[in-house]
Amino acid sequence: MTPPDSRGWFSAGLFVLTAAVLALLAWNPRLADNHLFATLAQAVVITGLINLAAGYEFGAAKPPRPPPEPLGPPPPSPPSIPNERPDP
Repeated sequence: MTPPDSRGWFSAGLFVLTAAVLALLAWNPRLADNHLFATLAQAVVITGLINLAAGYEFGAAKPPRPPPEPLGPPPPSPPSIPNERPDP
């Protein structure tokens, strides 16, 4: 089994972070009364990181584009330089 690439580690880390925030709320419900913790929990669980992860996952899953076609004829090859040393 091969280890996950950077997208896999990123997604797993965000899942663990979201689960940790929800577990903290379940373990200590008084944290919901703290305005700073509630704001950070909303940022982690609802808006910022989950949307960032979804955009990264779906945006990076596209196949690479082929290189563009050349616009004109290929440039001429450089002239060959004759060998200045005589053969032995």
